[in-house]
Amino acid sequence: MNTITNHDRVSAHLYRYMHVRYDIEFNAPFDLTQDGIAMKVGISRGHSNILIKRMMENNELIVGAATIKGSNRPVKRKIYVLSEYGKNLFRQRVKELTAQGENIDDLMRGLDRYKFEDIRRNIGDRLDDLGCVAVLRVKVRKDDAPMESPFLPIRSGYAVMQDTTRETLLSGCTDEDLRAWHSKAADWCMDHGVPATERLFHLIGSGRDREAIRILKGNG
Repeated sequence: MNTITNHDRVSAHLYRYMHVRYDIEFNAPFDLTQDGIAMKVGISRGHSNILIKRMMENNELIVGAATIKGSNRPVKRKIYVLSEYGKNLFRQRVKELTAQGENIDDLMRGLDRYKFEDIRRNIGDRLDDLGCVAVLRVKVRKDDAPMESPFLPIRSGYAVMQDTTRETLLSGCTDEDLRAWHSKAADWCMDHGVPATERLFHLIGSGRDREAIRILKGNG
């Protein structure tokens, strides 16, 4: 019996955007970029590149170029949409999987939110930087953000993490992860002139009690 493949997941993901034209030019969804496809499907960027190339060679995709919705950058990026052949191929695949008794509920519903391991896989060794923003309770200016990432879209000059992303990070991390994120946030606060109460919150969360006591005593 055939099982659901990453190719199926990419097709299902793009099928949800079948209303978007490849020649849209402006305000295309980020999910249609290579990075967006990789994150939404939960695969590495390199793997998504291989799948996209194969699907292009098989005439399943049409490539376009457009500015990305929500981005402050006017530069156009490549976007990928299913061709009519790609759409028909996906419909046939759904029928095939259904006839074989495969549970395709998740495939058809899609990923409403990223899983913790999906984020870790895509961010790699920058997870602590993203976690730092997840625990911060203050606004983070674009130029002050510890990293550039699609998980931190820029809105009105600020790096804004979606509530679902923050919830996924905070519910999926270990206690050690959380302490590391608070520690990084405490240092970030010190470097960016954030009120002492915010830094104190993160020092306590990271277990850096001596530094927290110094702040409470007015010496930090």
